Amino acid sequence: MTARDGLQRAERTLRAAGVPDPGLDAELLLRYVLGCDRAQLLAHPERTIDADEDGRFMALVARRASREPIQHILGTQDFFHHTFLAGPEALIPRPETELLVELALARIEELAEPLVVDVGTGTGCIGLSIAASRPDAVVHATEISPAALRLAERNARRLGLGPSPRLQLHLGDLLEPVAGLAPDLVVSNPPYVGPEERPGLAPEVREHEPELALFPEGNRFAVYDRLIPATAAILGERGWLVLEVGLGMADEVGRRCRGAGLGAVETHADLAGILRAVTARRSGPAE
Repeated sequence: MTARDGLQRAERTLRAAGVPDPGLDAELLLRYVLGCDRAQLLAHPERTIDADEDGRFMALVARRASREPIQHILGTQDFFHHTFLAGPEALIPRPETELLVELALARIEELAEPLVVDVGTGTGCIGLSIAASRPDAVVHATEISPAALRLAERNARRLGLGPSPRLQLHLGDLLEPVAGLAPDLVVSNPPYVGPEERPGLAPEVREHEPELALFPEGNRFAVYDRLIPATAAILGERGWLVLEVGLGMADEVGRRCRGAGLGAVETHADLAGILRAVTARRSGPAE
């Protein structure tokens, strides 16, 4: 069988299973099995696939047809200039979450040796991206899930960041592990999917990603109602809070920030035009 024939067969299988982008996923899986890049595969579609390669390829195709996320199958996901290990232990890094990293870096741009806390770090993609971009920063990341924290530790080592004195990972709820700090920035992508939204989620999310990272206990704002006042209480002078929010939540999260005494509240849209983030700042003594 040629690579072209294998791709066409896999694409038919994935399309029949309702996979959103069957051609791309078929290509990614075949490249993974053959150990080649896209240019090599496209340049040699007549390449022969032997029986062992075909067996491994179709086993992966079957997993994807069952709607297992391709990031779990391949074991990685690209995010903000780096490749992160991904798996069922933590939420898969999303492209829209890169906005949080951009906002966070902009708000500590003028600070020397900024102190940053990443709350609910998951894979570590936010905190580690900040640490990689700002070698002078000290980053603390908290996570309530031991399995997710272990994945973040593996990603930290993969990126050559530690754990070390400038990158510390803590097991615990929200800001409890860093209660004695006065950070310049707190950043978080907390759980915000309401239970009523569960039936409408893609099978890849609903059946394979950790519920702890998706669904807060209570309503969609439950974690914000705990995290925002806790952040306002420990932020350093003129420190920043950067939060990801779900669809239609930005204005209400901004109101909660103001209610906690934070100022300079702004909402920010992602590349799709969806209000995806809220930033707020602790006021200085003259403000």
